[in-house]
Amino acid sequence: MLISTEIASAAKLVGEEKAVEWVAKAGFDAVDISLCDMRTDENPFNAQNYKEFAESLVAVAKKHGVYFNQAHAPFGGGYDHYTSVLVPQFPRVFAFCELLGVKQIIVHPLQRGRYYGHEQELFEMNMEFYKRLIPYCDVVYLYDNSTRFRQVAVMRGGVMVDIDPDMPLWLRFVPGAPEYTGAL
Repeated sequence: MLISTEIASAAKLVGEEKAVEWVAKAGFDAVDISLCDMRTDENPFNAQNYKEFAESLVAVAKKHGVYFNQAHAPFGGGYDHYTSVLVPQFPRVFAFCELLGVKQIIVHPLQRGRYYGHEQELFEMNMEFYKRLIPYCDVVYLYDNSTRFRQVAVMRGGVMVDIDPDMPLWLRFVPGAPEYTGAL
């Protein structure tokens, strides 16, 4: 079993490099880096030297025997801020994660207003949103939690290569899926 934890809370107090060291000394195997603070231009993830910053984080992690296993893409700040400010940063998010060696990035869904009573509208909006992210990804693992949390498909290079025989209905709206309709 792999034990990992996020460093955002500690990083606010002591910086990312020291937070990575603390996680390693606490006995964790891996680090979950939160890129939520990419909301500001002053954040080191957004700096001109972000590649050097990523290299320094990898060096600290390696020195202390841990690695970056996942990341959280920026989210929050309301629908307008998320879609107009944060989503356009996702190519940088993906590039930064690649430099860290991160294999999984959690990308939170779009949310506008109340969920209840708007389920279909939000479903359609998020299907379009996630489809736009596929070209940035070498591998996409699709999960479903409608009845239980489970992996339902894998895409490599934009092609569906592994599909759960008990495919959820929403999966047919993902390009490359069997019975793909292309429309919502």
